[in-house]
Amino acid sequence: TLCSLLRQKKILSKQTGYNEQMGKYIKSPYFKTVVEEDEREHISIVTLVTPKGLKFIYRLIKKNELLDEFDTTSLLEVSANA
Repeated sequence: TLCSLLRQKKILSKQTGYNEQMGKYIKSPYFKTVVEEDEREHISIVTLVTPKGLKFIYRLIKKNELLDEFDTTSLLEVSANA
């Protein structure tokens, strides 16, 4: 999966059970982390990908010659509109 690839490339980490950016990507324009707390005080962390992040991921997939493993059509469409 895409998250597995990003963890393998040391871009994301799943140490806390959530996919979070690794150190040098925390302040990058590629991802945004949203922390939410529900009424039972359960905290959820969600990592979102920005339009710049989509371009970054597409280049990563292309560089690693993995285009056949992922449907990059949606990445290309969003990147073109960004």
